[in-house]
Amino acid sequence: MFQPDAVTSPNRYPRIFAAARECLPDGPAIRLLSFGCADGDEVFSLRAYFPTAQIRGIDISARNIRRAVRRLSARGGDARVEFVRGHSATCLERGTYDGVFAMAVFRHSDLDWAAESSEPSIRFADVAVEVQALADVLREGGVFAFRNSHFRFTDFPSSTAFECLVASPERPDAPVYGPDNRLIGLGGQVEGLWRKRSTEGVRD
Repeated sequence: MFQPDAVTSPNRYPRIFAAARECLPDGPAIRLLSFGCADGDEVFSLRAYFPTAQIRGIDISARNIRRAVRRLSARGGDARVEFVRGHSATCLERGTYDGVFAMAVFRHSDLDWAAESSEPSIRFADVAVEVQALADVLREGGVFAFRNSHFRFTDFPSSTAFECLVASPERPDAPVYGPDNRLIGLGGQVEGLWRKRSTEGVRD
């Protein structure tokens, strides 16, 4: 678990969601992943932007997943939406998603006061494993929404496989940490939408 507090709200990131919709078509063959979906707000928000896509929400908390399932049932159900409990993206199949959303996942509320080190609350190396796994589950040309993290996407080795589509500064008081887990400063977080480049012509 990275973020212990399931703080969420409907349509929390409209700019990112709208940009993702501009980049991806809608349709039953489109697969989206909400990583750290909490109680389902992000999944339900994505459904408004992608009315017919397949959307999976995954969260480490069994309580969050149970609540998300109940909320889905109360909405009348949706055959193309599912919520599953999972602790890591490393368990997911590679190259299966057109869009991955990791929003306010790779952060810890204990760091909101800008401690000098992110340890032991959250470590760059642990987040790097998950970011790589999320990059791996994306199809070429797919989009990766990465926002509200205590680390910069461009610091992760896997970021070299992506091109930035949308980027803007995060709130100015948000602490940012480097690969050594040391505080870099405030306001350097970036919300972003990134496209996975095609490797055609690069392979041996």
